[in-house]
Amino acid sequence: MKNTKNSASKNFGRQIFDEKDFQSKCYMVTGNSTDISSIFASLQEETGGVAIVCFDGNLYIEIDSSPICMDKGTLCTFFSGNRFEYKGSSLEFIGYIVVIGSYFISILYTHISITYFLYNKNNPVIPIPSEELNTIQRSLQIFSDKMGRTDHPYHKEIMREILLIAMYEICAVYEQQEPNISDKKERHKKEEQLKEFLRLVELNCREERALEFYAQKLSLTSKYLSSNIKSLTGYSGAEWIHHILLLKIKSVLRSSPMSMQQVADYFHFPNASFFGKFFKKYTGMTPREYKLNA
Repeated sequence: MKNTKNSASKNFGRQIFDEKDFQSKCYMVTGNSTDISSIFASLQEETGGVAIVCFDGNLYIEIDSSPICMDKGTLCTFFSGNRFEYKGSSLEFIGYIVVIGSYFISILYTHISITYFLYNKNNPVIPIPSEELNTIQRSLQIFSDKMGRTDHPYHKEIMREILLIAMYEICAVYEQQEPNISDKKERHKKEEQLKEFLRLVELNCREERALEFYAQKLSLTSKYLSSNIKSLTGYSGAEWIHHILLLKIKSVLRSSPMSMQQVADYFHFPNASFFGKFFKKYTGMTPREYKLNA
């Protein structure tokens, strides 16, 4: 860690990664940078979550109106459903702010233990063991080392994989912090059911939007499955189905030349009008408006 300040000094406050396909960015910042407040102010709807790693000094934020103070060697993550606000930092602050796109979050939902998302709800800031801190720092530092190589034929692919590696390391820190609880076996069973539910939704939500379909696949009743999902995540099964479906729709709207009717057909809506009403109900804008502004 002793070289963090020197190796990063020329990059402070500079965006060092922007993978538009995943709407993800990574910034290196210091306490005397004016960019921290602008980074928070610029977070858009497509932000799936934010991970902040503090290497030195203090960072002050609010998450859902609760004051948070980050110290040296701590990690904080929060998601689009949280209300967050930057409150200030010490002059000694050195850290990374990783803005993670919604589509990237949807990948994490189905590829890592759900423990991360559950434990994070009540423990947004945790200490990072020194070995893991060094590993995370090295992963994030690669961003600045690779940023200039835009002529590399696999530049985007490399940057995407580096971000995924860093996020796996961050998720692992949270999983290792999970306390031993008396009902851990039963909780683990429910978490596995939830993880399998999310995997099935990821695979089938283009065609299947009914909770009953997924409950049947899991050999559970809809009521039991819905109760488990709500108790673990705070969201209903239907909300998760719509959330993952909307992430997929937004990804297609951003990257595909398909017409609105073709998108509606692709996601098995009865017609473009029904598709438009569904999309506007959950996003506040029409699919066409979203595509023009994406």
